[in-house]
Amino acid sequence: MTVITLTTDFGPGSHYSGQMKGVISSRAPQAAVVDLCHTIRRHDIAQAAMIIESSWRFFPAATIHIVVVDPGVGGGRQIILLTVDGHYFIVPDNGVVSRLPLAHPQARCFVVQRPDLYLNPLSRTFHGRDIMAPVAAHLASGGRPADYGPQISIRRLITLPPIPPPKFEAGRLNGVILDIDSFGNIITNIKAADLARLAGPPAARLNNHRITLMVESYEQAAPGGALLIINSSDALEIAVNQGRAADLLEAEIGMPVIIEANSKI
Repeated sequence: MTVITLTTDFGPGSHYSGQMKGVISSRAPQAAVVDLCHTIRRHDIAQAAMIIESSWRFFPAATIHIVVVDPGVGGGRQIILLTVDGHYFIVPDNGVVSRLPLAHPQARCFVVQRPDLYLNPLSRTFHGRDIMAPVAAHLASGGRPADYGPQISIRRLITLPPIPPPKFEAGRLNGVILDIDSFGNIITNIKAADLARLAGPPAARLNNHRITLMVESYEQAAPGGALLIINSSDALEIAVNQGRAADLLEAEIGMPVIIEANSKI
């Protein structure tokens, strides 16, 4: 049984994801369709790239990942089929695969050009349903990547700028907010290993707020209390136990975060 994942910015309860599932079920009833995430912020390619990067390894080999975060739908952008480490990604060529290991020695990319597989009539506004879903269903039914179009160099793909590492200056880490998740947790670009460079336990400064409690589980902070924790993706997270850190601390994506040894804040 082949697994097909769906990642979109459709929002919860949207009928668009249901239509894609209908196409896949009609053409590949044996496939298992998994809703990975439908709450990507509208048109936010960078967030979609982060979600895919943090999730794809948890699926079995030969999983097909469809990503429909596609502000250029109907325009000149291409749809590609990317193979990386035994997984398949059917996506618009807009940078959404930027965080995948594109340098993997077995990574290959093909431009999707199989109009005989597409739905007819073909919508100019919903290529996820009319192109990506039928191609994924065909691939799940025994197709090979080379069946869908010409191979192109990985170097030709559109990529996002790399995530900047934190800067270590004057005994402190200068980081940035990369994302805010559905719980309001603040995800930074600081990894667990970065904290070893500090002279003591970490504390954070964000806007005019100071967070000094580093914990191993959320319950170690009082309800409503702000905390620092290493999350499941090995990133430093600023959270509030049973609350929304982003609201409490007035945080936005792209804001700077300073991490210093607790005695220095």
